[in-house]
This record gives sequence, C-alpha cells and structure tokens, in this order.
Amino acid sequence: MAIVIKNAQQIEKMRIACNLVKGAFALVSSLVEDGITTRELDENVAKYLRTKGAKASFKNYRGYPKSCCISINDEIIHGIPALSGCVTGTS
Repeated sequence: MAIVIKNAQQIEKMRIACNLVKGAFALVSSLVEDGITTRELDENVAKYLRTKGAKASFKNYRGYPKSCCISINDEIIHGIPALSGCVTGTS
C-alpha cells in the first residue's frame, strides 16, 4: 500500500474533525455520572455535533442508529446507546 501525502486543505479538514472528536470526548467526560444512560450521552453528543454543523460519520451507516458507540465496563465493544445502559460506579 502506497503512502498518500495529504495537501494543506485535507490536513485542515482532518484538524477540524479531530477537534470535533476532542470536544465530544470532553462533553461525554463532563456528563458521565451514576445513573446517566448511554442514550442520554449519545443525544448530547448528537446535539453538540449539530451545533457545530456536523454529524457522526457512521450514523445510519449500514443501519447504525446512533452517533456514538458506547460500552459500559465489560459490555460488547461498539455498543449501541440505549435507555437501559446506565453508568454506575463513577465516583
């Protein structure tokens, strides 16, 4: 596989995307507390992205319904946020 060199415009788009992810991670980190659902975390991230004029790249990809992949502790990786998935033991 060949190495593809990015031009300045492509690098700037990557910088913007990385800053959006950084902001989403910071938001989730600030919201995590006992009892919050993974669905609530997902809704907050989706709202944050909308305010920035963006959306998760995998939302609706092959039917994936959410903006985040959230798993709690030993749950399956890339879990779909749900009302029943509550964060516990964060203190």
